[in-house]
Amino acid sequence: MINLKKKLRVKWEPGDINKVFIDLPQGLGDQIMCFPLLASLKAYNRDMNITVMTFNTASGNLLSYNKNIDSVKVFEMDFTLKGLIKFFRLNFHKLYTLFKTEKYDLFIITHPNPLRNLLYFMLPAKRKIYNRENIHKFFEVAKILDYLKIPVIRDYSVDFDYTCDLLTKFNLKEKNYILLDIYAQYLGEDPRQWPYFNDLIFSLKKITGKHIVVAGINENHNEFPEVVDLVNRTNFKELLYLIKNASVVVSMDTFYFHMSYCLKTPVVALFGPVNPEDRMPYGEGFVYKTIYKNLNCSPCIRNKVRIKCDNNYNCMKSITVDEVISAVREFL
Repeated sequence: MINLKKKLRVKWEPGDINKVFIDLPQGLGDQIMCFPLLASLKAYNRDMNITVMTFNTASGNLLSYNKNIDSVKVFEMDFTLKGLIKFFRLNFHKLYTLFKTEKYDLFIITHPNPLRNLLYFMLPAKRKIYNRENIHKFFEVAKILDYLKIPVIRDYSVDFDYTCDLLTKFNLKEKNYILLDIYAQYLGEDPRQWPYFNDLIFSLKKITGKHIVVAGINENHNEFPEVVDLVNRTNFKELLYLIKNASVVVSMDTFYFHMSYCLKTPVVALFGPVNPEDRMPYGEGFVYKTIYKNLNCSPCIRNKVRIKCDNNYNCMKSITVDEVISAVREFL
C-alpha cells in the first residue's frame, strides 16, 4: 500500500524491522540534527542494524563516531543537474544492487529534494518513509518516529575519545583557550560570514588573557599574528579534539556550532540569514548562546545557502564585537 500524505510519503506492509537504511541530509550540521533518529531506533531495538547513506564525502569521519550506526555508505554527489546525471551514470547501479542484496526492511529518507523523490520510487525496500517537509531536522525525524510509534530520544552525543599532542605542540591547555571558526562554509559566496573576527581577536586577547585559536578552511587564508593559527592545518580528528577541549567556541551557523554542543563545549553562535530556532538542539544539558538580530529580511536561507544578499549583509554586520565578547564571558 502506498500512502501519499502531504508531509510523509509512506509505503508499508506488516512485518519485523531489523535492517534499516537511512538517507541523511547533505550538511554535517544537518546530519548531527538527525542523530536523535538513530538514537531512538537503537533504544527501541538494540539489535536493529542501521546503515546510513551520505552524499557528503566528509561525513564518513563524523558518522564513524556515532555509536548507533552499524554501517556507513558514502556516494559522491554534486547536487546540480550535471552531478545528478553523473550519479545515475556511475553510482546508482551500485546503490540499487546494494538494496537488492541486503533486502532492507525499512528505507528512511529524512530530507526532501528532487533526487530523493526519484530514490524513493526507484530503490527496492519492503517499507519506505520519506519526509517531504523542509523544517527543523529534529521535527523531520520526530514525524518519522511518530509514524513508527517509537519514542523520541533526544541524544546528539558522539563517542569521541581521541587524544593527540596538538595542545602540547602549541602550548595550549585543556579548557583554557578560545576557539574561533572564522570562515563560513562557502567563503565569499556565503552570507553567513561575520566580518569582524580581526577586531574580536584583538579584544579577546586583551580582555581574557587566554590563548586564541583560529581554525577553518580557506585556500586564500592569510595567517593571523599573535594567535594559534590552525586554519588548513588540522585533520578531522584534530579539529574535533580542539573543539572538545576549548573553553568556549565562537562560530557562525556552521558545523562547529553543532559539533560543540555534541561534545558539551560551550559555544557562541552568530546567526543572520538563518533563524537559530531552525538549528538549535532539542534536549537538556546543552550549553550554547545564539546571537540573532532578526532583521526584516531575515531569515533568507531556507534550503539553499549560496544566495545573493540585497541588504549588504546587514544581518551579520549588525552583530557587534562587544555583543560577542559579552556572550563569551558568560562561559569563562
